[in-house]
Amino acid sequence: MSVLDMRDVRKVYRNGGDEIVALDHATLQVDHGEIVALLGPSGSGKTTLLSIAGGLLAATAGSVVVNGTDITGHDSRALTRFRRDNVGFVFQSVNLVPFLDAEQNLLVVDELGGGKGGKAAKARARQLLDELGLGQRRRNLPAQLSGGERQRVAIGRALFNNPRLVLFDEPTSALDTKIGEQVMELIRTEMKARDTAAVIVTHDRRMTHFADRTVEIVDGRLVLDGTSPFGPRLLTEPHEPAAPVRRDEIDELLVVARFLLGPARGTRLIHDAHGLLASALPPLPRYEPADRGRVVGRRGRTPSAGG
Repeated sequence: MSVLDMRDVRKVYRNGGDEIVALDHATLQVDHGEIVALLGPSGSGKTTLLSIAGGLLAATAGSVVVNGTDITGHDSRALTRFRRDNVGFVFQSVNLVPFLDAEQNLLVVDELGGGKGGKAAKARARQLLDELGLGQRRRNLPAQLSGGERQRVAIGRALFNNPRLVLFDEPTSALDTKIGEQVMELIRTEMKARDTAAVIVTHDRRMTHFADRTVEIVDGRLVLDGTSPFGPRLLTEPHEPAAPVRRDEIDELLVVARFLLGPARGTRLIHDAHGLLASALPPLPRYEPADRGRVVGRRGRTPSAGG
């Protein structure tokens, strides 16, 4: 049985009388211990697919099964609980809490799940940091870590609850080639050692050889499925880049908070923090409970979430 089984999944946004198709009849299965690279240009639907796979977004149509559980009909509260216990997520901008050290950033996962950061949780955090080569850096704040080290802390945070599926959104985009390759090698090593499935969103073809399989997405459609040098055949030449799907800008911190706390609590938290820094940050979208967890723009438009 696949860890991730998405079948005929669609995601459609409405803008006035127009329909914006962010994901179009996508079908994807990822097995235990398998690493899939999801390759495509900006606006192609990569992040939309990743968000639906992880329960951040609800699909308009189709089915999504993660680790044997069909999450297609879950409400936002059930999705929050499910994500916390079954899915790890590494965001593009890492998004570590800046005033917490490396160990405390991992313990946040335990505390958000109702734990109190006790001995078992601390032992788990230290074990992960040791395995990731950060045992001597566990008391360092994010600002005291290199880009590669911060990415490793984010990987440790994603692995804290022993998820069967980990989703990576552009994990090397802010890193140079050498450090990026080191991070990808680490991801491959950790996923294989734990027999954990992973989907890695990227637009960088140089990083796809660390995956077992590469799937290309263009205009919301999965158009190519190949294997990397770790498998029997190579990915063929890329398609022409697609025009970006139109979307409103969403502060990525809002996505992180909604992922960890659920749509309503996460949005309220970020809006409260945003009020303290209003002069330095752009306007945030607002949350409408009636929209079942979607983020709505200032004039009521639902933004497209193309990758």
